[in-house]
Amino acid sequence: MVGMNLLSILRNQRRWFFVGCMAIGGAVSTLPFLREPNGNIAVLPYLTTWCACGFLAGLLVPDRPWHWGLAMAIGQPIAHIVLDPKNGVWELVLIPLLPVVAAPIVAGAYLGRLVSPGPVTIPATPTRPIPSASSSQLFVLFAVGFVVSVIPMFVAPKNSSVLLIVWIGTAAAVAATSVAWARSGVLTGTGIAAGVVIGAFMTAVIYDTSTAGPNHHMLPFEVMYVIVATSLPAAFVALLTRWLVGSDRSRPTGREA
Repeated sequence: MVGMNLLSILRNQRRWFFVGCMAIGGAVSTLPFLREPNGNIAVLPYLTTWCACGFLAGLLVPDRPWHWGLAMAIGQPIAHIVLDPKNGVWELVLIPLLPVVAAPIVAGAYLGRLVSPGPVTIPATPTRPIPSASSSQLFVLFAVGFVVSVIPMFVAPKNSSVLLIVWIGTAAAVAATSVAWARSGVLTGTGIAAGVVIGAFMTAVIYDTSTAGPNHHMLPFEVMYVIVATSLPAAFVALLTRWLVGSDRSRPTGREA
């Protein structure tokens, strides 16, 4: 009975299960035995591990099992970008290959679906429109994000990746907060996050120039790199947050008896 209750909870929280699959995909992708010593994929361990992950996901939540394969595939480049920001940006080149990466996971998920107790039908819940974003909330969010992004530049080692890691995390947090708290759109949340990082980066350039710190001879390319490395994760987190809280399911419409 307890097991069935837990299974029912999982199936009634498919959005959070999607996020969990992303986290699992990112964690599993870092396992050393998935690759040969020369960096190539160890085919048999790779396929076996991902099929097993997909099988378990499809067994637990059989409704639309391809979602879980896609989630685990998405989690892999995100984990690499977070763990190695300097080289992680190259993971963006692999985005068109996500369907290929997801293929063994999706195959395993559909196999899990075959032996699963079956999908759970979730009744529709009345919703009400999400209020529009407040300019004062967005301003406060921008100010807080800017301060959080600027402070580390005074304590972080020169020429380290600490600042970039902080900026990626701050941009993602600002984008998510903008959508969830300020009720902005995905583009607005991403724009606020990008503005925070650009402002922090230009402040860092001014600080380096005034203190004889690192030179910025390739400033335009540095700006582009920082924007890409922070805005794409921020946009994805904003989109995911909108998907998770956008329906505002927990708020009744006031028409129920």
